[in-house]
Amino acid sequence: MRIEYSYLKKFLVSKESQNKLSAIFTDLGFECEVDGNCIDFDLTPNRGDAFSLKGLARDYWAFKNQDLYKKFFSSKNNLSFKKDINVIKKIDTSACKNYHLLLLDDVVLKKSLPKNIQSLLENAGIPLIHPLVDLGNFVMLEQGTPLHVFDRETLNLPISVGFSTNKESLEVIGNEVKEITKDTLTIRDQSGAIAIAGIIGGADTAVSISTKSIAIEAAFFSPESLMNKARQYGLSTDASTRFERGVDPSIQAFALERYLDLLEAIASFKLIGCNKLEKKTNFAKKITLDYQDFESFAGVKISKKFITRTLKLLGFIEIDSFKTGLTISTPNHRFDMSLAEDLYEEILRHYGYDNLPVNKPKAAPCANIISDDIKNTLRLFFINRGYQEVMHIPFTASNLDLSENNSVKVANPLNSEESLLRSNLLQSLISAVADNLKRGFKTINLFEIGRSYKKIERSFSEEEIVSGVICRSTKAKFWDQNSLAHNFFTLKKEIQDLLKTFGIKNYEFILNTDNTFFNENSLMIINNHSKEIIGSFGEINNKFSSEQLYGFSLLVDKLLRTNQRDKLNPVSKFPFSERDLNIVLDKKIDYSVIESLISRLKISYLRKFELIDIFSGKDLQENQKSLTIRFSFQSLSRSLKDEEVNQSMDKILQNLTSKLSAKLRK
Repeated sequence: MRIEYSYLKKFLVSKESQNKLSAIFTDLGFECEVDGNCIDFDLTPNRGDAFSLKGLARDYWAFKNQDLYKKFFSSKNNLSFKKDINVIKKIDTSACKNYHLLLLDDVVLKKSLPKNIQSLLENAGIPLIHPLVDLGNFVMLEQGTPLHVFDRETLNLPISVGFSTNKESLEVIGNEVKEITKDTLTIRDQSGAIAIAGIIGGADTAVSISTKSIAIEAAFFSPESLMNKARQYGLSTDASTRFERGVDPSIQAFALERYLDLLEAIASFKLIGCNKLEKKTNFAKKITLDYQDFESFAGVKISKKFITRTLKLLGFIEIDSFKTGLTISTPNHRFDMSLAEDLYEEILRHYGYDNLPVNKPKAAPCANIISDDIKNTLRLFFINRGYQEVMHIPFTASNLDLSENNSVKVANPLNSEESLLRSNLLQSLISAVADNLKRGFKTINLFEIGRSYKKIERSFSEEEIVSGVICRSTKAKFWDQNSLAHNFFTLKKEIQDLLKTFGIKNYEFILNTDNTFFNENSLMIINNHSKEIIGSFGEINNKFSSEQLYGFSLLVDKLLRTNQRDKLNPVSKFPFSERDLNIVLDKKIDYSVIESLISRLKISYLRKFELIDIFSGKDLQENQKSLTIRFSFQSLSRSLKDEEVNQSMDKILQNLTSKLSAKLRK
């Protein structure tokens, strides 16, 4: 709704600038903006009462604590409407609660419509048609209830309001013919339909230059009866916009009185009939407001005086008042009022949302939110190693690693194939690899960062996981190599690099005990400090694919909890001293056990050690293997002596011998 600023300012008796007035209405919940010499209001569908100057004034004056409503909305004419079946025969009360018809004869225009009213209508986007019609449009813009003006000489009275019983057509204003459907509410005289109720009138009964007698209609049509009708007929009008949202059912008589007040200033006429037919209906609702509940809701104590004054200025009627609250009756123009929370909104709009204190939320259970920086670190790590990120919806038909009872069920699933929340990411990743293999891709590196969901007794848990699956198809051959090399050990190196990226040092690998996705050639990562499982990796069970797949699944939260960032250390200018240790030990002893044992010894000047060779076969017993481990020693302050390095090597060998029964290979 577009309103000329100069007219609105005068109407509101306001001294505010255009920008200030726009800001006030925006704070009151009427989103608006300055548009040239107008203010353009973008009103929400529930505020049909605000589609008028009267509605805007009601809220503005309540905000300003000014009781000007009765002073500005009174009429010189005090019409007495009566029932006359020769004028209004019947109305369908399921859709029309009241129908008023004012009959005038000998209408002679003496003046044109005032310039300010013409300017207001044109700026509002309402075209000037005829002074008698324009006056009705002005009353609609001012009061909020549409009026329709018929040429009375074209009517075959009495009039009825009801739904069409047979298929018929109507040439509407603008000379467009519309086929009327049976579920359409129409205004009818004895010859047939003369208007589509609440939307548009017929061309045959429209006012023209020669019109001398008129019938002015004011009615209340229920929003439900007109829902989507304007769209159905392609006739979105100012009247339909208001009726669809709901107009005040109590102001039709006053609107006609207001029309006569204005008409007297520009024309002479003879009033010959004030007619109405109605079904008395109480639209008011009783709502009880509890002061304590409101204070708890708002987070601030607002005086009872402010509450009662604001509601009164907005048209609410106080029925009962008691120590802890009050009961009010809603005004007829507020169809959207039914709950105590609706009253809270009205009070807070006028108190000012900016005046509410910012209270810290009370502690409550919440999901552990992983920062985007951590996720981006993970993404960069895998993307730099040739992985591609994928994303799947978190719904699935079944979880391979959980029973249906322990899975989280979706209350309203999109379909039966997506009735559970996923408990892992590997399931969908393996499926994605299979789809890519079918499409001819032979080298596939996929990873995904997402949440998994599990049911734990009567509650639920969700965890952020990063998982990946790697496939090197046996068909991927190159001229300079048999295949693209990727195996358990290359994956293990990538996992170690990832742990190093997050500064995680105190961990160890143990055999994986969960065989849902992995086979026996897989490991679990344990945080030695907290004894928590960080994740697992290894070969994917061959039941999922004929190709060899490798995968991993890590808990992002556990990566963060064990985060131990490396400190910057000065670079030594002294040379490394390297020693190779070749030992023989039982095949069943994993290298990770040796690695853990040596790390716990805290050997002085030992910078790093790594496995460089594994051997089994000739000269060794069947249950033995030979490992060659390279040790690097370095000091920051001096060159190391051979004796110091040899002592350290002896200490390492002694511990390997005593604890793992290792022997030096000769």
